Amino acid sequence: MMISLISFNTHAELIEVFTTSAYSVALNGLQAEVCALDALNEMTLELNRNASEITAVQRVDTVQNARLTAFYRCQMRASVYGVSSLPAIVIDKRYVTYGVRAADKALIASRHYKESHHD
Repeated sequence: MMISLISFNTHAELIEVFTTSAYSVALNGLQAEVCALDALNEMTLELNRNASEITAVQRVDTVQNARLTAFYRCQMRASVYGVSSLPAIVIDKRYVTYGVRAADKALIASRHYKESHHD
């Protein structure tokens, strides 16, 4: 497990999980935003499976549009945080925990880091 400091701003407690379908992450009762960084692959597979149902006009519905928007926002945030491996759990937009598959454990690790570094 590695925790890296990525900013000096103090924010309300926020947990963001960056992962793929290959890595399940347990939230264990915590509220978190989960970003599946391979979601575009799944959306593409869905569209390909339903290709025969797509009309000549090709209309993107609001659900797919929202999913695409969320996917690209997740990609952007992962880039901003400098996520270098998965799964990664970001606490308070400040601490990145790698290799931990439980949000509560990442939160505890970030608190220990804060205490030991007097943040």
